[in-house]
Amino acid sequence: MTILLYIAALHSRIFSGFIPNIAVFCLAGTLGIVVTQLGYILCYAKKTSGSFEIAGTLGLKTRLTVKEYLTWIPLLIVITAGLFVITQPIGIFMQRQFFGWIPDWYVFETDISSYSAPAVAITFILLLVGTSTVVPIVEEIFFRGFLLPRMTGLGKWAVAVNVIIFAIYHFWSPWQIVVRIIALLPFYYIVKKKDSLMLAICVHCLINTISDVLIPAFAYYLL
Repeated sequence: MTILLYIAALHSRIFSGFIPNIAVFCLAGTLGIVVTQLGYILCYAKKTSGSFEIAGTLGLKTRLTVKEYLTWIPLLIVITAGLFVITQPIGIFMQRQFFGWIPDWYVFETDISSYSAPAVAITFILLLVGTSTVVPIVEEIFFRGFLLPRMTGLGKWAVAVNVIIFAIYHFWSPWQIVVRIIALLPFYYIVKKKDSLMLAICVHCLINTISDVLIPAFAYYLL
């Protein structure tokens, strides 16, 4: 649904020249993910319990101590971010060798300097609300809170399969699938071991905030 909304928005040219593609994708992704993933869990909860209360459908419910959060959150951010950086050559290779056919209009713009100051501000606000907050929260609720506990039949392979599904689900950037699998496996093995959905949400939100908002904002406003 996300891709369909994104392509429809680009071809309709509603936002053409006003905000960059990354902001358009943020809008499409936030709407699509909330409707499909959160919508599915709400429907499941209603069907199984007669209520839209989703807490009963989720796993990974252990409440960690403040000390554990302060230890694991920065450690997992460093490990995961480091693995993403180290494995980026794989993504670049995959994009050049296998996905060069993807049209230029589809690829997210990384250079937003040609847009007006209000457009850039709107973009960062959308990214902060969508990519850094709503999207990672809903994704973690669905993939780790809802889906992972239902994969116990896979035994020790449950986390790996869950991560592979999650990586493939990001089919809007298929060249990053291998990168995501490598970078996210340690993160989610620890999340499963600690049995903490909140840990997954906190780390995911902060990683997205750092990579998609803080670093680009620093480069735009201060460099």
